[in-house]
Amino acid sequence: MLAYVFILALSASSAFVSATEGIRPCTGGRPLPQRIVIDGCNQTPCDVFQGSDALMYTDMRTERPANELRPQVFATALGQTIEYFLPPNQQNACDHLTVGSCPLSANEDATYRFSFPITPVYPPIPVTVELSLFDHTNQVVFCALIDIHVRLR
Repeated sequence: MLAYVFILALSASSAFVSATEGIRPCTGGRPLPQRIVIDGCNQTPCDVFQGSDALMYTDMRTERPANELRPQVFATALGQTIEYFLPPNQQNACDHLTVGSCPLSANEDATYRFSFPITPVYPPIPVTVELSLFDHTNQVVFCALIDIHVRLR
């Protein structure tokens, strides 16, 4: 029985870890999160659909205290990079922590739930998303590059 539980736990953790397959670090040595799990995706590029939200859970450990957390998103497609301005309800990442709460202490683990709206105006093309989280001193908490492919619904 114990062996069965161990195998089941190992299988579940392996599936969970594989969700980050293909996540890349940003330039400039900015820290990667510990793990990113993208709903419905085991390996990038992840298929996302116009008119839906891409849901990502990002596990992180803070290097220093963080009173506030602010996300910033850039999208690169067809050689062009633009900042993706998040809707007002997504601009305070502290409101979207599923593990931990602000203020965060140094070396504290937290999980950020990021819902990335894929509006119907997005063309069906491959996109690299740069997701960063900044603290109250404008220092990078984490940065990750995530390849997605926008698809028609």
